[in-house]
Amino acid sequence: DSLIAVYSDYVWSTLTDEARKAVEAAMNFEGYEFKSDFAKKYHGWGLAQGEARGEARGEAKGKSASILAVLDARGLVVGEAARAQIASTTDIPLLNRWLARSIQIRTVDELFEVT
Repeated sequence: DSLIAVYSDYVWSTLTDEARKAVEAAMNFEGYEFKSDFAKKYHGWGLAQGEARGEARGEAKGKSASILAVLDARGLVVGEAARAQIASTTDIPLLNRWLARSIQIRTVDELFEVT
């Protein structure tokens, strides 16, 4: 994403006001198809990467919320540090292990023990 922004900014800064107006007039942003190999390569990568990161963050957030909900429903006291650790974890396999463990542990500290 940052490479695209830098490249676009550089190119845009080299255009005259007249050229910028002509480019803006010629561009139809709705359904726009990129013309250059550069844009095709990096635009597609940026979207795919961004979507994947967003999905992973959403999945992690949902799993963290589920763990906290289970612990809360079981009446286990979740301190601020533990709550922050659970909420900030993005490792999906680890969150899956914690979720499975959250239904059987006796204390929140047991959640983080390595087995």
